[in-house]
Amino acid sequence: MTSKLGDWHDLKQCKHIIVASSSGYSPDCTNHLLELSKMSALPDFPKEVGKIISFFSQDGAKQICLINIHKAEKSFKNIEIIRSLIHKIGGNEPLGFCFVVENTETILDLSIAVALSSYKIGLFKKDQKTDHRVHTICGEKLNEAILARAENIAICMKFAMELVDLPPNVKTPDYAKNWVKNECEKRGLPCEVVSDEDLTNKGFGAITAVGQASKYGSHLMKISYFGKSSTTNIDLVLIGKGVTFDTGGISLKDHTNMHYMKSDLGGAAAVLGALFLTNDLGISANITVIVPFVENAIDANSCRPGDVITGYGGQTIEIIDTDAEGRLILSDALAYAVKDIKAETIIDLATLTGNVVSALGYSAAGLFSNNEELSQKLKESGEATGERCWPMPMWEEYAEMMQSDIADIKNFHGRPIVGAITAAKFLEFFVNEHPKWAHLDIAGVAFGDNAIAKSKLATGFGVRLLVDYIEKNIA
Repeated sequence: MTSKLGDWHDLKQCKHIIVASSSGYSPDCTNHLLELSKMSALPDFPKEVGKIISFFSQDGAKQICLINIHKAEKSFKNIEIIRSLIHKIGGNEPLGFCFVVENTETILDLSIAVALSSYKIGLFKKDQKTDHRVHTICGEKLNEAILARAENIAICMKFAMELVDLPPNVKTPDYAKNWVKNECEKRGLPCEVVSDEDLTNKGFGAITAVGQASKYGSHLMKISYFGKSSTTNIDLVLIGKGVTFDTGGISLKDHTNMHYMKSDLGGAAAVLGALFLTNDLGISANITVIVPFVENAIDANSCRPGDVITGYGGQTIEIIDTDAEGRLILSDALAYAVKDIKAETIIDLATLTGNVVSALGYSAAGLFSNNEELSQKLKESGEATGERCWPMPMWEEYAEMMQSDIADIKNFHGRPIVGAITAAKFLEFFVNEHPKWAHLDIAGVAFGDNAIAKSKLATGFGVRLLVDYIEKNIA
Protein backbone atom coordinates (compact mmCIF):
# COMPACT_ATOMS: atom_id res chain seq x y z
CA MET A 1 0.00 0.00 0.00
CA THR A 2 1.39 3.37 -0.98
CA SER A 3 0.24 6.96 -0.70
CA LYS A 4 0.64 9.79 -3.19
CA LEU A 5 -0.15 13.44 -3.17
CA GLY A 6 -2.96 14.33 -5.53
CA ASP A 7 -6.01 16.51 -6.00
CA TRP A 8 -9.72 16.11 -6.63
CA HIS A 9 -9.07 15.12 -10.23
CA ASP A 10 -7.03 12.11 -9.05
CA LEU A 11 -9.88 10.99 -6.81
CA LYS A 12 -11.95 10.23 -9.91
CA GLN A 13 -9.93 6.99 -10.21
CA CYS A 14 -10.84 5.91 -6.67
CA LYS A 15 -13.73 3.60 -5.85
CA HIS A 16 -13.80 4.70 -2.21
CA ILE A 17 -13.38 8.31 -1.09
CA ILE A 18 -13.06 9.44 2.53
CA VAL A 19 -13.71 13.08 3.34
CA ALA A 20 -12.43 14.07 6.81
CA SER A 21 -13.35 17.44 8.27
CA SER A 22 -13.89 19.10 11.64
CA SER A 23 -16.06 21.85 10.22
CA GLY A 24 -18.06 20.27 7.40
CA TYR A 25 -17.90 20.84 3.66
CA SER A 26 -15.89 23.63 2.12
CA PRO A 27 -17.33 25.26 -1.04
CA ASP A 28 -14.63 23.60 -3.15
CA CYS A 29 -15.29 20.26 -1.48
CA THR A 30 -19.03 20.54 -2.13
CA ASN A 31 -18.55 21.28 -5.83
CA HIS A 32 -16.18 18.37 -6.38
CA LEU A 33 -18.29 15.90 -4.40
CA LEU A 34 -21.35 16.83 -6.42
CA GLU A 35 -19.36 16.20 -9.59
CA LEU A 36 -17.93 12.88 -8.35
CA SER A 37 -21.22 11.58 -6.97
CA LYS A 38 -23.40 12.91 -9.83
CA MET A 39 -25.96 13.88 -7.19
CA SER A 40 -28.02 17.05 -7.06
CA ALA A 41 -27.48 17.52 -3.32
CA LEU A 42 -25.23 16.11 -0.60
CA PRO A 43 -26.30 14.74 2.78
CA ASP A 44 -25.70 16.90 5.85
CA PHE A 45 -22.15 16.52 7.12
CA PRO A 46 -22.09 14.55 10.42
CA LYS A 47 -22.00 16.88 13.43
CA GLU A 48 -20.73 14.38 16.01
CA VAL A 49 -16.97 13.73 16.26
CA GLY A 50 -16.18 10.23 15.04
CA LYS A 51 -19.53 9.91 13.31
CA ILE A 52 -19.45 8.48 9.79
CA ILE A 53 -22.02 8.93 7.03
CA SER A 54 -21.57 6.76 3.94
CA PHE A 55 -23.36 7.02 0.61
CA PHE A 56 -22.86 5.89 -2.98
CA SER A 57 -22.65 7.87 -6.17
CA GLN A 58 -25.74 7.96 -8.33
CA ASP A 59 -24.37 5.21 -10.59
CA GLY A 60 -23.20 3.14 -7.60
CA ALA A 61 -19.58 3.20 -8.77
CA LYS A 62 -18.16 5.15 -5.84
CA GLN A 63 -18.59 4.93 -2.08
CA ILE A 64 -18.14 8.26 -0.31
CA CYS A 65 -17.58 8.34 3.47
CA LEU A 66 -17.93 11.55 5.44
CA ILE A 67 -16.28 11.64 8.87
CA ASN A 68 -16.21 14.36 11.51
CA ILE A 69 -12.75 14.49 13.06
CA HIS A 70 -11.27 16.03 16.20
CA LYS A 71 -9.83 19.52 16.08
CA ALA A 72 -6.09 20.10 16.48
CA GLU A 73 -5.90 19.74 20.24
CA LYS A 74 -7.22 16.19 20.02
CA SER A 75 -6.18 15.32 16.50
CA PHE A 76 -4.15 12.27 17.60
CA LYS A 77 -7.43 10.43 18.12
CA ASN A 78 -8.06 10.73 14.41
CA ILE A 79 -5.42 8.09 13.70
CA GLU A 80 -7.51 5.28 15.16
CA ILE A 81 -10.73 6.66 13.64
CA ILE A 82 -9.25 6.70 10.12
CA ARG A 83 -7.49 3.31 10.50
CA SER A 84 -10.74 1.75 11.68
CA LEU A 85 -12.67 3.18 8.72
CA ILE A 86 -10.08 1.97 6.20
CA HIS A 87 -10.17 -1.48 7.81
CA LYS A 88 -13.96 -1.62 7.46
CA ILE A 89 -13.87 -0.65 3.79
CA GLY A 90 -11.43 -3.45 2.93
CA GLY A 91 -10.70 -4.58 -0.61
CA ASN A 92 -7.88 -3.64 -2.98
CA GLU A 93 -9.59 -0.89 -4.96
CA PRO A 94 -7.98 2.58 -5.15
CA LEU A 95 -8.82 4.62 -2.07
CA GLY A 96 -8.86 8.40 -1.94
CA PHE A 97 -8.85 10.96 0.87
CA CYS A 98 -9.70 14.60 1.11
CA PHE A 99 -8.78 16.41 4.33
CA VAL A 100 -10.76 19.60 4.90
CA VAL A 101 -8.86 20.93 7.92
CA GLU A 102 -7.29 24.18 9.00
CA ASN A 103 -3.87 23.18 10.36
CA THR A 104 -0.86 21.15 9.29
CA GLU A 105 -0.74 19.19 12.58
CA THR A 106 -4.07 17.56 11.82
CA ILE A 107 -3.03 16.97 8.21
CA LEU A 108 0.07 15.16 9.50
CA ASP A 109 -1.96 12.99 11.88
CA LEU A 110 -4.41 12.03 9.17
CA SER A 111 -1.58 11.21 6.76
CA ILE A 112 0.04 9.02 9.43
CA ALA A 113 -3.29 7.23 9.86
CA VAL A 114 -3.41 6.48 6.13
CA ALA A 115 0.17 5.20 6.15
CA LEU A 116 -0.40 3.05 9.27
CA SER A 117 -3.42 1.38 7.71
CA SER A 118 -1.08 -0.92 5.80
CA TYR A 119 0.13 -2.55 9.02
CA LYS A 120 -0.23 -6.32 8.61
CA ILE A 121 -1.87 -8.22 11.45
CA GLY A 122 -2.38 -11.69 9.96
CA LEU A 123 1.25 -12.48 9.17
CA PHE A 124 0.77 -16.17 9.95
CA LYS A 125 -2.57 -16.78 8.29
CA LYS A 126 -2.54 -19.41 5.54
CA ASP A 127 -4.39 -17.09 3.16
CA GLN A 128 -2.82 -13.71 3.68
CA LYS A 129 -4.61 -10.75 2.16
CA THR A 130 -2.17 -8.30 0.64
CA ASP A 131 -3.35 -4.72 0.36
CA HIS A 132 -2.13 -3.25 -2.92
CA ARG A 133 -4.26 -0.15 -2.83
CA VAL A 134 -2.78 3.17 -3.80
CA HIS A 135 -3.98 5.96 -1.58
CA THR A 136 -4.43 9.38 -3.13
CA ILE A 137 -4.53 12.19 -0.58
CA CYS A 138 -5.51 15.77 -1.21
CA GLY A 139 -5.97 18.76 1.05
CA GLU A 140 -5.28 22.47 0.95
CA LYS A 141 -2.37 22.32 3.40
CA LEU A 142 -1.03 18.93 2.35
CA ASN A 143 2.35 18.96 0.61
CA GLU A 144 5.13 16.53 -0.26
CA ALA A 145 7.07 17.34 2.94
CA ILE A 146 4.14 16.46 5.20
CA LEU A 147 3.40 13.29 3.26
CA ALA A 148 7.06 12.19 3.38
CA ARG A 149 7.23 12.87 7.13
CA ALA A 150 4.04 10.88 7.70
CA GLU A 151 5.43 7.94 5.73
CA ASN A 152 8.70 8.01 7.73
CA ILE A 153 6.82 8.13 11.03
CA ALA A 154 4.57 5.25 9.99
CA ILE A 155 7.50 3.09 8.89
CA CYS A 156 9.20 3.43 12.27
CA MET A 157 5.97 3.00 14.22
CA LYS A 158 5.18 -0.16 12.24
CA PHE A 159 8.65 -1.50 13.05
CA ALA A 160 7.94 -0.97 16.75
CA MET A 161 4.47 -2.49 16.47
CA GLU A 162 5.63 -5.59 14.64
CA LEU A 163 8.44 -6.19 17.14
CA VAL A 164 5.82 -6.24 19.89
CA ASP A 165 3.15 -8.23 18.03
CA LEU A 166 5.33 -11.07 16.72
CA PRO A 167 4.70 -14.40 18.51
CA PRO A 168 7.29 -15.28 21.16
CA ASN A 169 8.44 -18.51 19.48
CA VAL A 170 9.52 -16.37 16.52
CA LYS A 171 10.62 -13.28 18.40
CA THR A 172 13.29 -14.84 20.59
CA PRO A 173 16.08 -12.66 22.02
CA ASP A 174 18.36 -13.98 19.26
CA TYR A 175 15.83 -13.14 16.53
CA ALA A 176 15.20 -9.67 17.98
CA LYS A 177 18.93 -8.97 18.14
CA ASN A 178 19.47 -10.00 14.52
CA TRP A 179 16.42 -8.13 13.28
CA VAL A 180 17.58 -4.92 14.94
CA LYS A 181 21.12 -5.40 13.60
CA ASN A 182 19.73 -5.70 10.07
CA GLU A 183 17.73 -2.49 10.50
CA CYS A 184 20.86 -0.73 11.76
CA GLU A 185 22.92 -1.98 8.81
CA LYS A 186 20.32 -0.68 6.36
CA ARG A 187 20.66 2.77 7.93
CA GLY A 188 24.41 2.66 8.49
CA LEU A 189 24.04 2.96 12.25
CA PRO A 190 26.90 1.59 14.40
CA CYS A 191 25.68 -1.27 16.58
CA GLU A 192 27.53 -3.08 19.37
CA VAL A 193 26.26 -6.29 20.99
CA VAL A 194 27.35 -7.94 24.24
CA SER A 195 26.01 -11.47 24.63
CA ASP A 196 25.92 -14.43 27.01
CA GLU A 197 29.36 -15.15 28.54
CA ASP A 198 30.58 -11.66 27.70
CA LEU A 199 27.68 -10.23 29.70
CA THR A 200 28.84 -12.28 32.69
CA ASN A 201 32.49 -11.39 32.19
CA LYS A 202 31.70 -7.68 31.96
CA GLY A 203 29.58 -7.68 35.11
CA PHE A 204 26.02 -7.44 33.76
CA GLY A 205 24.75 -9.68 36.55
CA ALA A 206 21.15 -8.53 36.50
CA ILE A 207 20.64 -9.18 32.79
CA THR A 208 22.23 -12.63 33.00
CA ALA A 209 20.15 -13.54 36.07
CA VAL A 210 16.88 -12.83 34.27
CA GLY A 211 17.86 -14.72 31.11
CA GLN A 212 19.68 -17.69 32.63
CA ALA A 213 16.69 -20.07 32.43
CA SER A 214 16.09 -19.48 28.73
CA LYS A 215 17.52 -21.71 26.01
CA TYR A 216 18.07 -18.56 23.97
CA GLY A 217 20.83 -16.02 24.41
CA SER A 218 20.72 -12.77 26.35
CA HIS A 219 21.99 -9.64 24.62
CA LEU A 220 22.76 -6.02 25.39
CA MET A 221 22.61 -3.80 22.29
CA LYS A 222 24.13 -0.34 21.99
CA ILE A 223 23.21 1.65 18.88
CA SER A 224 24.37 5.18 18.13
CA TYR A 225 23.17 7.95 15.84
CA PHE A 226 25.35 11.00 15.28
CA GLY A 227 23.40 13.83 13.71
CA LYS A 228 25.92 16.47 14.69
CA SER A 229 29.42 17.08 13.37
CA SER A 230 30.94 16.12 16.72
CA THR A 231 30.67 12.51 17.91
CA THR A 232 32.21 13.07 21.33
CA ASN A 233 29.14 14.32 23.20
CA ILE A 234 25.96 12.26 23.55
CA ASP A 235 22.87 14.41 24.03
CA LEU A 236 20.51 11.62 25.02
CA VAL A 237 20.58 7.97 25.99
CA LEU A 238 17.34 6.05 25.42
CA ILE A 239 16.92 2.73 27.22
CA GLY A 240 14.14 0.24 26.51
CA LYS A 241 13.05 -2.91 28.34
CA GLY A 242 13.36 -5.84 25.93
CA VAL A 243 11.80 -8.93 27.52
CA THR A 244 10.69 -10.97 24.52
CA PHE A 245 8.45 -13.14 26.69
CA ASP A 246 7.76 -13.02 30.41
CA THR A 247 6.52 -16.08 32.27
CA GLY A 248 7.24 -14.38 35.59
CA GLY A 249 9.87 -17.02 36.32
CA ILE A 250 9.42 -18.93 39.57
CA SER A 251 7.04 -16.15 40.67
CA LEU A 252 4.82 -17.49 37.88
CA LYS A 253 2.19 -15.26 36.32
CA ASP A 254 -1.48 -16.21 36.16
CA HIS A 255 -2.18 -18.16 32.98
CA THR A 256 -5.27 -16.17 31.93
CA ASN A 257 -3.54 -13.50 29.84
CA MET A 258 0.00 -14.83 29.74
CA HIS A 259 -0.11 -15.03 25.94
CA TYR A 260 -0.02 -11.23 25.95
CA MET A 261 3.38 -11.30 27.65
CA LYS A 262 4.89 -11.27 24.17
CA SER A 263 4.32 -7.51 24.51
CA ASP A 264 6.86 -7.04 27.30
CA LEU A 265 9.34 -5.31 25.01
CA GLY A 266 7.22 -2.28 24.23
CA GLY A 267 9.92 -0.06 25.73
CA ALA A 268 12.63 -1.53 23.51
CA ALA A 269 10.39 -1.19 20.45
CA ALA A 270 9.66 2.47 21.27
CA VAL A 271 13.27 3.59 21.73
CA LEU A 272 14.42 1.70 18.64
CA GLY A 273 11.60 3.17 16.55
CA ALA A 274 12.46 6.64 17.86
CA LEU A 275 16.14 6.18 17.01
CA PHE A 276 15.36 4.99 13.48
CA LEU A 277 12.96 7.89 12.94
CA THR A 278 15.54 10.38 14.25
CA ASN A 279 17.96 8.95 11.69
CA ASP A 280 15.43 8.86 8.84
CA LEU A 281 14.43 12.49 9.42
CA GLY A 282 18.08 13.57 9.69
CA ILE A 283 17.58 15.34 13.03
CA SER A 284 20.58 17.21 14.46
CA ALA A 285 21.16 15.24 17.66
CA ASN A 286 23.55 12.63 19.03
CA ILE A 287 21.52 9.71 20.41
CA THR A 288 22.52 6.36 21.88
CA VAL A 289 20.02 3.58 22.44
CA ILE A 290 20.62 0.74 24.90
CA VAL A 291 18.37 -2.32 24.73
CA PRO A 292 18.76 -5.55 26.74
CA PHE A 293 16.98 -8.49 25.07
CA VAL A 294 16.16 -11.44 27.34
CA GLU A 295 13.50 -14.09 27.84
CA ASN A 296 12.23 -14.59 31.38
CA ALA A 297 11.68 -18.35 31.21
CA ILE A 298 11.39 -20.96 33.96
CA ASP A 299 13.39 -24.13 34.54
CA ALA A 300 15.90 -25.57 37.02
CA ASN A 301 18.33 -22.75 36.19
CA SER A 302 15.88 -19.96 37.05
CA CYS A 303 16.95 -17.36 39.55
CA ARG A 304 15.02 -17.73 42.80
CA PRO A 305 13.21 -15.41 45.19
CA GLY A 306 15.79 -14.78 47.89
CA ASP A 307 18.80 -14.84 45.56
CA VAL A 308 21.28 -11.97 45.81
CA ILE A 309 22.93 -10.85 42.57
CA THR A 310 25.49 -8.18 41.67
CA GLY A 311 24.65 -5.71 38.91
CA TYR A 312 26.86 -3.80 36.48
CA GLY A 313 27.57 -0.93 38.85
CA GLY A 314 28.66 -3.30 41.63
CA GLN A 315 25.51 -2.88 43.73
CA THR A 316 23.90 -6.01 45.14
CA ILE A 317 20.21 -6.78 44.62
CA GLU A 318 18.02 -9.08 46.66
CA ILE A 319 15.48 -10.74 44.39
CA ILE A 320 12.13 -10.84 46.15
CA ASP A 321 9.99 -11.48 43.06
CA THR A 322 11.30 -12.97 39.80
CA ASP A 323 8.36 -11.36 38.00
CA ALA A 324 9.91 -7.96 38.76
CA GLU A 325 12.48 -8.76 36.09
CA GLY A 326 12.14 -5.71 33.87
CA ARG A 327 13.60 -3.39 36.47
CA LEU A 328 16.53 -5.79 36.88
CA ILE A 329 17.64 -5.63 33.25
CA LEU A 330 17.02 -1.87 33.22
CA SER A 331 19.22 -1.46 36.30
CA ASP A 332 22.21 -2.87 34.41
CA ALA A 333 21.45 -0.71 31.37
CA LEU A 334 21.09 2.43 33.50
CA ALA A 335 24.30 1.75 35.40
CA TYR A 336 26.09 1.21 32.09
CA ALA A 337 24.71 4.45 30.65
CA VAL A 338 25.77 6.48 33.68
CA LYS A 339 29.22 4.93 34.03
CA ASP A 340 30.30 4.45 30.42
CA ILE A 341 28.36 6.86 28.19
CA LYS A 342 27.91 10.01 30.28
CA ALA A 343 25.08 11.55 28.31
CA GLU A 344 23.42 14.83 29.23
CA THR A 345 19.98 13.16 29.53
CA ILE A 346 18.82 9.60 30.15
CA ILE A 347 15.26 8.39 29.45
CA ASP A 348 14.07 4.82 29.85
CA LEU A 349 10.78 3.28 28.70
CA ALA A 350 9.31 0.02 29.93
CA THR A 351 6.10 -1.96 30.19
CA LEU A 352 7.00 -2.25 33.84
CA THR A 353 4.03 -2.50 36.21
CA GLY A 354 0.34 -3.30 36.27
CA ASN A 355 0.08 -0.77 39.05
CA VAL A 356 0.52 2.13 36.63
CA VAL A 357 -2.61 0.91 34.82
CA SER A 358 -4.49 1.01 38.12
CA ALA A 359 -3.35 4.62 38.55
CA LEU A 360 -3.75 6.02 35.02
CA GLY A 361 -5.74 3.46 33.04
CA TYR A 362 -5.07 3.15 29.33
CA SER A 363 -4.83 6.85 28.50
CA ALA A 364 -1.38 7.85 29.73
CA ALA A 365 2.03 6.55 30.70
CA GLY A 366 3.41 7.13 34.17
CA LEU A 367 6.20 9.73 34.15
CA PHE A 368 8.86 9.58 36.88
CA SER A 369 11.83 11.93 36.93
CA ASN A 370 14.45 13.55 39.13
CA ASN A 371 14.36 16.68 36.96
CA GLU A 372 11.28 18.93 36.84
CA GLU A 373 12.26 20.61 33.57
CA LEU A 374 12.74 17.27 31.81
CA SER A 375 9.44 16.03 33.22
CA GLN A 376 7.60 19.10 31.94
CA LYS A 377 9.18 18.87 28.47
CA LEU A 378 8.20 15.20 28.14
CA LYS A 379 4.67 15.99 29.29
CA GLU A 380 4.44 18.73 26.64
CA SER A 381 5.64 16.38 23.91
CA GLY A 382 3.11 13.82 25.09
CA GLU A 383 0.30 16.34 24.75
CA ALA A 384 1.55 17.44 21.32
CA THR A 385 1.64 13.90 19.91
CA GLY A 386 -1.23 12.34 21.84
CA GLU A 387 1.18 9.94 23.55
CA ARG A 388 0.37 11.35 26.93
CA CYS A 389 2.36 10.88 30.13
CA TRP A 390 1.54 12.08 33.61
CA PRO A 391 4.08 13.07 36.33
CA MET A 392 4.04 10.89 39.44
CA PRO A 393 5.64 11.59 42.87
CA MET A 394 9.15 10.42 43.63
CA TRP A 395 9.34 11.10 47.37
CA GLU A 396 12.02 9.46 49.48
CA GLU A 397 9.43 7.63 51.59
CA TYR A 398 8.97 5.31 48.62
CA ALA A 399 12.70 4.57 48.41
CA GLU A 400 12.65 3.37 52.02
CA MET A 401 10.24 0.61 50.98
CA MET A 402 12.94 -0.85 48.71
CA GLN A 403 15.60 -1.22 51.40
CA SER A 404 16.99 -4.73 51.91
CA ASP A 405 18.47 -6.23 55.07
CA ILE A 406 20.91 -8.40 53.16
CA ALA A 407 21.78 -6.44 50.00
CA ASP A 408 22.09 -2.86 48.78
CA ILE A 409 18.50 -2.89 47.52
CA LYS A 410 15.65 -5.32 46.82
CA ASN A 411 13.70 -5.55 43.58
CA PHE A 412 10.19 -5.62 45.08
CA HIS A 413 8.66 -4.19 48.23
CA GLY A 414 6.12 -6.98 48.66
CA ARG A 415 2.98 -4.85 49.03
CA PRO A 416 0.00 -4.36 46.70
CA ILE A 417 0.42 -0.56 46.71
CA VAL A 418 2.49 2.12 44.93
CA GLY A 419 4.10 -0.53 42.73
CA ALA A 420 4.83 1.82 39.83
CA ILE A 421 6.46 4.40 42.10
CA THR A 422 8.60 1.94 44.04
CA ALA A 423 9.73 0.39 40.73
CA ALA A 424 10.82 3.87 39.63
CA LYS A 425 12.64 4.41 42.93
CA PHE A 426 14.46 1.11 42.36
CA LEU A 427 15.62 2.36 38.95
CA GLU A 428 16.61 5.73 40.40
CA PHE A 429 19.02 3.91 42.74
CA PHE A 430 21.08 2.89 39.70
CA VAL A 431 20.99 6.33 38.09
CA ASN A 432 23.61 7.23 40.72
CA GLU A 433 22.46 10.83 41.10
CA HIS A 434 22.61 11.61 37.40
CA PRO A 435 20.86 15.01 37.30
CA LYS A 436 18.62 14.52 34.27
CA TRP A 437 16.81 11.18 34.13
CA ALA A 438 13.23 10.16 33.41
CA HIS A 439 11.41 6.83 33.44
CA LEU A 440 8.19 6.18 31.49
CA ASP A 441 6.07 3.23 32.59
CA ILE A 442 4.11 2.45 29.42
CA ALA A 443 2.39 -0.76 30.56
CA GLY A 444 -1.08 0.65 29.95
CA VAL A 445 -0.48 2.31 26.59
CA ALA A 446 2.00 0.21 24.58
CA PHE A 447 -0.42 -2.64 23.86
CA GLY A 448 -4.19 -2.73 24.03
CA ASP A 449 -7.65 -3.06 22.57
CA ASN A 450 -8.26 -1.58 19.15
CA ALA A 451 -10.86 -1.17 16.44
CA ILE A 452 -9.15 -3.27 13.76
CA ALA A 453 -8.62 -6.64 15.47
CA LYS A 454 -10.26 -8.98 17.95
CA SER A 455 -7.16 -9.23 20.15
CA LYS A 456 -4.91 -6.61 21.70
CA LEU A 457 -2.32 -5.04 19.42
CA ALA A 458 0.76 -2.87 19.77
CA THR A 459 0.23 0.87 19.52
CA GLY A 460 3.75 2.11 18.72
CA PHE A 461 3.49 4.38 21.78
CA GLY A 462 6.62 6.36 22.51
CA VAL A 463 8.05 6.76 19.02
CA ARG A 464 6.40 10.11 18.25
CA LEU A 465 6.70 11.37 21.84
CA LEU A 466 10.46 10.83 21.96
CA VAL A 467 11.14 12.29 18.52
CA ASP A 468 9.03 15.34 19.32
CA TYR A 469 11.07 15.81 22.50
CA ILE A 470 14.33 15.43 20.56
CA GLU A 471 13.32 17.91 17.85
CA LYS A 472 12.13 20.55 20.32
CA ASN A 473 14.82 20.26 23.00
CA ILE A 474 18.00 18.89 21.43
CA ALA A 475 18.11 19.56 17.69
